[in-house]
Amino acid sequence: MQDKYIQRVKEKFEQRSQVGIKKYKTTLERGDIDLEGWLIHLQEECMDAAGYIERLIDEIKDLKNSYGKNGSKESKTSTGKQNKTIQEK
Repeated sequence: MQDKYIQRVKEKFEQRSQVGIKKYKTTLERGDIDLEGWLIHLQEECMDAAGYIERLIDEIKDLKNSYGKNGSKESKTSTGKQNKTIQEK
């Protein structure tokens, strides 16, 4: 038995590894970065992740605030125009 979610994550790890190898011409096995350097890389990645999380939290708040009393949702398109959609029940 295989877990489809774990398989999907494994595939993404492999794809991500290949992107890194192509971009940086090396693997995580490289020896030119010391322990402090690796920790700084990790810290920077975590800071990026925190920024992504903050953005998504704002999107969730905006979605929650966009639902009106009548069950319709107003959202802005990329051009700034208002769109209304009916909430499914």
